Amino acid sequence: MRSALAVLAVVLCAQGRRYSPEEYARLGLILRAASRAPAADAYIFGKKEDRAAGAGKGAASAARAALNAAAVSAAGDVQAAAVASPADVAAMVERWAAPVEASLLKTARSRLAALLADTYTDECRAAVTGAFTDLYGRLLSEDHLPFEQSRLETDCPDERKGGSRTRGEREALKTKRAAPKDPSRIKLAYLVLVHENPDQIARLVEALDEGDRRHAFFVHVDAKKASDATYAALTAYAAKKANVFVMAEGRTSVSWGGFNVVKATMNGLAFVIDSGFEFDWIVTLSGYTYPLATNAKIREELAGHPGDAEFIEVRPQANDPQPRAWHHFVECDDRMRRIWRLAPPKRFRMFMGSQWMLITRAFAEYASHRGPYLNGVHPGSGRETFASGYEAYAKHVMVSDENYFTTLIKNSPMCGNHVNRNFLHVQFDQWENEKGGSVAKCLQPNPKHCGRSPTTLTAEYLPVLELGQALFARKFDVNHDGGRALDAVDAKRAARDAPSYVEKPQQYFRGVRISRREGGRNYCVTATTGSRDAPVVLEACDAANKYQKFNVGPCSSDGEIELRPGAPASVVPGAFAPAPFCPVASAAAERLTCLDLKGEQITAGTALITYQCSGRWNQLIGLGTGVRGAPDAGTLFINIPFANHPIRYLCAEADALTNGDALGTGLAGAGEKRKLRVEECHSGPTQTFSVSRV
Repeated sequence: MRSALAVLAVVLCAQGRRYSPEEYARLGLILRAASRAPAADAYIFGKKEDRAAGAGKGAASAARAALNAAAVSAAGDVQAAAVASPADVAAMVERWAAPVEASLLKTARSRLAALLADTYTDECRAAVTGAFTDLYGRLLSEDHLPFEQSRLETDCPDERKGGSRTRGEREALKTKRAAPKDPSRIKLAYLVLVHENPDQIARLVEALDEGDRRHAFFVHVDAKKASDATYAALTAYAAKKANVFVMAEGRTSVSWGGFNVVKATMNGLAFVIDSGFEFDWIVTLSGYTYPLATNAKIREELAGHPGDAEFIEVRPQANDPQPRAWHHFVECDDRMRRIWRLAPPKRFRMFMGSQWMLITRAFAEYASHRGPYLNGVHPGSGRETFASGYEAYAKHVMVSDENYFTTLIKNSPMCGNHVNRNFLHVQFDQWENEKGGSVAKCLQPNPKHCGRSPTTLTAEYLPVLELGQALFARKFDVNHDGGRALDAVDAKRAARDAPSYVEKPQQYFRGVRISRREGGRNYCVTATTGSRDAPVVLEACDAANKYQKFNVGPCSSDGEIELRPGAPASVVPGAFAPAPFCPVASAAAERLTCLDLKGEQITAGTALITYQCSGRWNQLIGLGTGVRGAPDAGTLFINIPFANHPIRYLCAEADALTNGDALGTGLAGAGEKRKLRVEECHSGPTQTFSVSRV
């Protein structure tokens, strides 16, 4: 309570001026409002220059209104006072301290109880209470937040000179880039972060190992007790493989959204570098990741870029959080614990993206404080690196794995070598609050603002992966489907490795009309205007209406489609997929737009719209077959990618004509333009369509 009493003394002393009873009442209420700040996350006091002018001037408008409203009733309990001497101040503090202390103590205990509720070590409790005491002490004494006065600056040459290079400068630098590698000589160091499923990890290694020791595999196993069996199994496996190494030291216990996953990666990078293995790139993978492309294709793809390229997927817009939405966290005892505010940085920009990357030795040394950047300082100058300074800040950031390496590459000496891709396909699941998931992923003050994790990919999702042409995908789980999805991937990779392999051409259909016959007339699926976000409707077919024509494809290769005039498509299912899946693009749009589920919603009744083509699951349409649990022939369906979702497919549907429309009297009625939506699949006529060339 020392900070609160100090503030109370400053408030009451306030240049020795005379106070009325009403003013004394307000002063007491200000401290009571301050005591509620931890629970309300409201910063009561203003700038330092405000304090000398009187305690109320820096108060938030809401607090000020509350104080004024309460002043009249409180004034009767306060005695008028003369100019406050030091002795008077001491007496007044003693009088007012008790209610302030009681209120602060009650609030602090309640907040601290929530923070410590599921802790199980004294180390965690000490870290939480230490951060809690520091931050709220700063609040009451009007001190700066941690890192608020940080002078950390970027190491990116473009940013340090005050702006990006000109186009001419960028072109000149291209000649200084490292030459592309010979694909036959590329050597990769795979850094794999795991916590379970040792047999699946071994399968991953065997899939990527080319048998000539050109690649090496470095494995970090989570330090939790639950992962001990996985650690033992992988250690035994590595003993039989000359190019597989399991970390014995530097293991960390990883929590969702915490910095420890970054620390595990940094320790792994150091482990790779210290091993002495010579490599061209380090590839970071999850234990749930698996290659889609052949090993030869992976090397060929990398050889198409300069040898010093750093492959990290980064969102194009900088992350500029609002102060009220940026929080200080402590990670301990297997979860993140939100304390209060964290000051956003001022001298550099943060970026969000993926933690999975393919990086050179230069960036790995910079990120892990190895090589010329030993101990986190620049060679020669001894100046602290951005990587070292930012590490201290990022430890308190939520979901730092999606923030740390992305921010690092954009602020590193290697920023000019950044390539904005990581060759990895990830499909995220629903938000945790939507599916009633883990509260450990709901870390914001608003319990509806939660995180999410990658969904488990099944064999039905493979068409999306094929059309996306990524080199790797995450996440696969043999415990979910018995390895069926990985069996399909392995079969495809093995076929492509065969000397006699010929790639099957992807089907593509131009000038397609999707229609339904009702009341003696044909009604066509129509992309109203062809613009982004435009609704898709069913209306009377018109040969002159260009928005009733679509291009279907390229389609996934597992299965076969045959279009027939005026009839539902004839579809042969594939070995793994119930049907080929295809994007359906408007043939008339100025920009390439595809049929799309509005907002990626997976609930019945969601509207079909046109949206910029992306190749994502919500834009890939299957044509029904009625076999192996797939929707019936004549349907247009979308496969729901979330493995645990109760609905597997959603089918396009438009309401049936009304009686008036069927009699031809509703030419301008609602039946003439019926919006398409998706519903749970059934065999009714409202979900049956013909697909044929115009």
